Amino acid sequence: MKKNLAFLLILVIALVAFAPLSFADGEVAVDETPAYDNWLERHNIQPVLEGHYYYGLQMGNCANITCAATQYDNTFGINRFYFGLKGDITDHIGFNFTFDSNAAIGTFNTANFLFVKYAYLVFKDYDAVPGLSFIVGQQASPYISHVEDIWGWRLFGATFMHLNGYLAEADLGVTAKYLFDNEAGDLQVSMFNGNGFAAVDNDNYKDAQVKLTVRPFENKNWFGTLMGNIGFFGGSSNYFYRAGALLGYKDVEKGTFALEGLYTSDEQAATIVGAQPAVGATPAGYGAALYSELKFYWWGDVGSKFSLVLRGDYLNSDTDVASIYNYRVLGGLGYTYNKYFKFLAGYDYADYGVGDAQDGESTALLLMQANL
Repeated sequence: MKKNLAFLLILVIALVAFAPLSFADGEVAVDETPAYDNWLERHNIQPVLEGHYYYGLQMGNCANITCAATQYDNTFGINRFYFGLKGDITDHIGFNFTFDSNAAIGTFNTANFLFVKYAYLVFKDYDAVPGLSFIVGQQASPYISHVEDIWGWRLFGATFMHLNGYLAEADLGVTAKYLFDNEAGDLQVSMFNGNGFAAVDNDNYKDAQVKLTVRPFENKNWFGTLMGNIGFFGGSSNYFYRAGALLGYKDVEKGTFALEGLYTSDEQAATIVGAQPAVGATPAGYGAALYSELKFYWWGDVGSKFSLVLRGDYLNSDTDVASIYNYRVLGGLGYTYNKYFKFLAGYDYADYGVGDAQDGESTALLLMQANL
């Protein structure tokens, strides 16, 4: 209850403090609103509808809980599905309300539950401080959403830090975001509840996150991102921290190459926000990930729809937990039909490094992403 009241107070303060900033003292506002055909267009109302579907063929025996199948077993399913609405209430207040069908964190079955993934307001576009905005409510993690945007192939699975439980994909919180001039990057400072959107609420968790992205060159293709996250559980003396970096190059016509690094110190092993529910906690350690896509741009418009997609993860944790792998390689041939449909035929191999009985996750995959 106290948490909800605190967010409501922040929301009221933001509305009162920033609403007048778009007008200078003594000036009369001039209505420069362009003509719109309908109410939906006027408020930029857009549907959110996206699904990731997969077919998997198990290529090897596997005793690990994440891959409890016999050789040549095959599965078909929905990896993720979410829907909702986003738009603008006014010129200075936007919203996003999105549901997500996903497995609950902490469960051992494959049944999906319906969660409210995003439910936030964004206060933006004030003349007094151009580039500054505030996001209040259940929202995307600044760092995880940034990596997913760079990667572009989320249908291949969760990104490195999210997959291993070091950062939640979305959480309840408040974010201050500042965009640098000339699209040179951004700075985001966030305070989150710390549980993630798919876990049972627990007021003992609190997370603070800072993300800085810079694009130093004129073409904006090269980028560098630094992330720092500190979490608390039950008090200020019980904490853990994570530091991450993402460096790379992204060209919408040619492809992407990015390297990610992670260092974490989770002595208390207190967090369960990740996509590995059987672990129950993430250990201290370090890791790295590679995200790459090479488009066949030299073959013209037709060839540019095809991509060679490759991702590699390496995790060195302080404990040998079977369902946290030592390394993982995913690769395949991708095809982007248009902005609504993407397909990928690929292969997923993981080595858990805790004995011969545990290192057999090897799966051939056919994946499809459909969205509005």
